[in-house]
Amino acid sequence: MKAPKNIKEKAGHLLKQTSNFLANNIKSIYAILITSILFLGWNLKQQADYSVLFLEIEKSYIELEGNYKLAVRVNKEQSDFIDFQGEINHNLRKINGKHEDTIGRAGDAIQGLSVELEFQKAMVQKLVEYLKSIKEWPPKISPPQRPEPVDPDKII
Repeated sequence: MKAPKNIKEKAGHLLKQTSNFLANNIKSIYAILITSILFLGWNLKQQADYSVLFLEIEKSYIELEGNYKLAVRVNKEQSDFIDFQGEINHNLRKINGKHEDTIGRAGDAIQGLSVELEFQKAMVQKLVEYLKSIKEWPPKISPPQRPEPVDPDKII
C-alpha cells in the first residue's frame, strides 16, 4: 500500500505549500476577492439596468404594435367605406345618365309641343282675322269654360 501513502504525502505537501502561499499573499488574495466582488456587483447592476431598458423597449414595441394593428384596422374600414362611396357614385352616375336621357326626351317633346302650339296659335289668329273680315268677330256664343286645375299631389 505504498500508492495511497504516497498520495497522502503528496496531498499533505501540496496542502502545506498552499497554506504557505496563502499566508504569504493574503493581502493580494483579499484585494483580488474585493475587486472580484466589486466587479460582480457592478456587472449585476449593468445587467439590471439593461433588463429595465429592455423591458421598456419591449413595452414600447407592444404599444407600437397595438397602434399599428389599430391603424391597419382603421385603414381597412376607411378603404371599405371609400369603396362603398365609389359604388354609390357609380350608381348615381348611372341614374344621372338615365335622367339626362329622360330630360333630353322631355325637352324634345316640349320643343315639339311648342312648335305645335305655335302652329295652333297661328291657325287661331288666321281664323280670327277671317272672322273679322266676314264681320263674325267676336262670336255670338260664349266660349267654353276652362277645366279646373289638377293638384299633382292628389294624383295616384
